[in-house]
Amino acid sequence: MTATGPEQVVFMESHGMPLNTESRKKFVEVSVLARHSYTSLADFIPGVDPYDFLTVVELAAVEGGGRDGGGLVNMAGSWPPSF
Repeated sequence: MTATGPEQVVFMESHGMPLNTESRKKFVEVSVLARHSYTSLADFIPGVDPYDFLTVVELAAVEGGGRDGGGLVNMAGSWPPSF
């Protein structure tokens, strides 16, 4: 990830945090043209213990949504109870 917005850059720099971080994903489900889910390690939040973050991406075709029929993407993530 890269902080590029002026407010984010100021925040990161004022907290001594890097503007760029590497992020790795571990796919836990892959259903072609339907659903993907993966976990990421959130280890960059000051004052918060590292935790795995699950992201689920659901894909669905929609009529008239583009040259090949188009699609709809829903993304949902999981946060720790403290958020």
